[in-house]
Amino acid sequence: MIDDSGTIPGPAVNLVSSPEPNGDGDPAEDGAAEDSAAPLDPTPDVARRSGGLLVPLLVWTMVAVLLALAAAAAVGSVNRTVYGAADFVHEYLNALNRHDADAALAFPGVDLNPTEAVAAGLPADAARVLLRSSMTANIQEIEVVGDEVSADGTHLVTMSYRLDSSQDLRTSSYRVEATEPRLGLFNTWTFTTSPLAAVNLTVLHENIFEVNGLLLDTRTTHPEQPAGFLSAADYLVFSPGHYTFSHESRLLSAAPVSTVVTEPGSTTEVEVDAAANDEFVNAVQAEVNEYLDACAKQEVLQPAGCPFGHFIENRLIGLPSWSISTYPPVSLTPGEHRWEMDATGGQARLRGEVLSLFDGTVSELDATIDFTISLTASIRPDGSLDIRVV
Repeated sequence: MIDDSGTIPGPAVNLVSSPEPNGDGDPAEDGAAEDSAAPLDPTPDVARRSGGLLVPLLVWTMVAVLLALAAAAAVGSVNRTVYGAADFVHEYLNALNRHDADAALAFPGVDLNPTEAVAAGLPADAARVLLRSSMTANIQEIEVVGDEVSADGTHLVTMSYRLDSSQDLRTSSYRVEATEPRLGLFNTWTFTTSPLAAVNLTVLHENIFEVNGLLLDTRTTHPEQPAGFLSAADYLVFSPGHYTFSHESRLLSAAPVSTVVTEPGSTTEVEVDAAANDEFVNAVQAEVNEYLDACAKQEVLQPAGCPFGHFIENRLIGLPSWSISTYPPVSLTPGEHRWEMDATGGQARLRGEVLSLFDGTVSELDATIDFTISLTASIRPDGSLDIRVV
C-alpha cells in the first residue's frame, strides 16, 4: 500500500554496503583482509633511515678523533726528538763543527750588541774579528748529557764533546728557553745566556800576534794605543772553541799559548810573551862589536865615548894600540819600555911603548883592560834597531 507520501511502506534499508562474504562465507575474515590493505604508520621508516645515518657519523667522528690524537702524538714526538731544547743546542754545535760562523751567529740569543755583552758580563768593546769560520773548532762525538727544566720553564742543557781530535772529553752547559711555536705547533728556542765568550789578550813587548793562523794587531781594536812595549785587547770568541796564540817575527818569538774555551759568558786571560830571538840577539851583538871595534881604532889611552881606557904615570912613546880581546856576550831582557842588557864584562888589550920618567928606561906596554857595558835596545817601526849604551 502506498501511504500518503507516495512511499511504499516496508522495512528500513541500510544504505552502507555490507562486506562481501569471503569464500567461506565469513564476513569477519574478509574485514580483516580489508584492514591489512590499509596504509601503514610512517614513523618506523624514519627511525630506520636515521639509524642508518648515525652509524657512519659515529665512525667518522671516531676516525677524526683518532687522527687528531695521532697528529698530536706526532707533533709531540717531533718536538721531543727534532725540536727539543737539546736538539736546538746540538744544532748550534753542529754549525760550529761545519765551520759555519754565520749559521752559528744566526741562532737566537747567540749574537750580542755592546749593551747585551755588558749585561752578559762580557767586555763592551770586545772585537768581533775572531767570530769567523776559520776560528771555529772541530767538535766531535757531540752527546746530550742532561736537560734540566727549572721552575720558570728554562732548560739547562749539558753537552759533551771532543775538540780538535783531543782525547779529553769536555762538557758545556747552555741555558735556553722556549719561544713562540712555529705554525703554533713546533717548538722554537733561544739562548737565554749567549754561548759566546771573551778572551782578554795581553801581548808583551809587541802589538802584533797570531791566533789560529790569523795575523792581528791589538791597535786595530784600540787605535789610540801607541806602539809600545805592552798591548792588550778583548776579543769575542765562540764557545766551545780552541784558540792558539803566538808571535813570530824577524826579531821576536813567542811560544804558542793554547786555550780551550768551554764556558759561555766567560772571559779567559791569555798572555803572549814575545821574547828576543837569536836573530835579535845576534843583531845587537853585531852592533856592539862594531861599536867596540870603533873604540879600539882610537889611538889614545882614553877612547872617547867608550867603556874602556887606561892611565899611566910615565910617558907614552908613539901611539897606543887597542884591540878587543873578549866581546861582551849580549843577552836581552825586557825592561819597562825597551829591551835591556845589564852590565856585562869584556876585555880590551892595550899595547905600546912607555918611557920611564924616573930613570929614562923604555918598556913594552901590553895590558889587558877589563870593562863592562850595558845598553838598551828597541825596534823602530821600520824594523831597524835603536841601541843605546848606558
